[in-house]
Amino acid sequence: MISTASIDESWSLYSQHTDIGGPVALSFEYDADDQLIGDTEEKSELIENFSKLFDLNVRKFKKEAIFHQKVGKNTDLKSIRGQLIYMCCDELRCLPPTVVEFDVAI
Repeated sequence: MISTASIDESWSLYSQHTDIGGPVALSFEYDADDQLIGDTEEKSELIENFSKLFDLNVRKFKKEAIFHQKVGKNTDLKSIRGQLIYMCCDELRCLPPTVVEFDVAI
């Protein structure tokens, strides 16, 4: 399963791997965890730099972020449901964490 996020100009979407005290980490929560193989992988270019907002180095994506999640071959699932939780910031401010429900056909 491949998920793609388009990110508006001047905004950043943060990685699943963030340090304590930094932005809220992006996370995928799946209803069918037992049908998945491994963790969701980040496949886009990751930018790591110092953030004045958080006073530490952060890992983020610009313009686009692509994520891969492997699904078991011997599954009778028709779709994978869950939620994506993420946080976006520009150079001056952050939006509150957002939850997006998804249902992706297999």
